[in-house]
Amino acid sequence: MAAEKGLRGGGETARPGVRVWLKRTKLVCVAIAVVIVLIVLFQNKERAAFDILFWRLEAPQAVLLLGVFATGVLVGAFIARVLRRQRG
Repeated sequence: MAAEKGLRGGGETARPGVRVWLKRTKLVCVAIAVVIVLIVLFQNKERAAFDILFWRLEAPQAVLLLGVFATGVLVGAFIARVLRRQRG
């Protein structure tokens, strides 16, 4: 029974080498994502209009893209937190 639990990841923790590798991989992925976001932001300097319902917002595309990106990060973090709480 204990062996089955360990195979499923229920009770045992990952080996230290695996944790370091996962941490580095996550860091590299985040760094690549940040570089891509910065490239996109710097290439979109012209003004753009954003209409939602009866509001109209005009700003540089970079500002609008950064706002949308930040909103996505916040929503993703919120959903991850809710799911983590549901699991226990």
